[in-house]
Amino acid sequence: MATTHRLMVKLPAHSRIQRVFDTSINLVETGNTQAVSTHREYTDDVTATSDSYHVVRTQTTFTITPATAPNDNFQSAWWQARYQNIPTMIYTTGPYFYPRTVENWDDIKAPLMAMTQGSSNVQTQTATHNLFDMLTPASAAKFMLTPDMLLAFAREKDLIVGTPEVTDSVMPSPIGNGNITYHSTYTMLSWDESADDAEAEYDFQPDPQMLSALMKTLLPTLMGQGVPKATLDKVVADIKVENRTHCHYSVAISTGLIRKAECQMNSIVHVLDYDQSRVTNYTISETLLP
Repeated sequence: MATTHRLMVKLPAHSRIQRVFDTSINLVETGNTQAVSTHREYTDDVTATSDSYHVVRTQTTFTITPATAPNDNFQSAWWQARYQNIPTMIYTTGPYFYPRTVENWDDIKAPLMAMTQGSSNVQTQTATHNLFDMLTPASAAKFMLTPDMLLAFAREKDLIVGTPEVTDSVMPSPIGNGNITYHSTYTMLSWDESADDAEAEYDFQPDPQMLSALMKTLLPTLMGQGVPKATLDKVVADIKVENRTHCHYSVAISTGLIRKAECQMNSIVHVLDYDQSRVTNYTISETLLP
């Protein structure tokens, strides 16, 4: 009988973890291209409870390219507000470090709301402002801690080396009401206890039709009041959204921490004559500090 393996988090009751995130985004909106990359380092003070972790995250390093955001580079301004202006975040996770809630969300939301005023595009400003206003501490955890969510996926399954596990799981939508089916494939590539290393891959895609349907329900709120019903109906009838993610992990078996994760997220949005494609690349590492 084949042996199954599960990557487990094995940490003392109190620990400190350094997490490093390198991110690059290439965004194409109706022919216009924006690119931004960031380097972020955090010290996470982690306290274990019976079924969760309480984390106080302190930012120690933040760099962004381009270093200053031109007026038309909303992505650069967005990343500066999203991370540079938030030196401390307090959040809780599940047993595999999957983010659950951002406990100081009300404090974090203020600089994000202020950032929306810097967009020269009134529609973008309105939609982004309304998005932040909709987020709860629980939905903000998925929105603000996306890279951490990607790390948690590596530690969720009992797997046989070389045997992909394909699943369709129904989960609550990150914003609004309703559920979305997620198509996932997990593969344990290798398990070497003598080297204290496991290699794994993960592919993940929300059902495109359900994701588009979710956006249709959210769009009236995101666009705000004052939009003519005929315009809104036209937009809602022609919205399509797709998203897919691929990750490769190298994991320390002894602790369950990720030595290195490389992930790519691809998303496409189509609304009438507006088209957006975004490629986000993450390189992430976790190190247990003394």
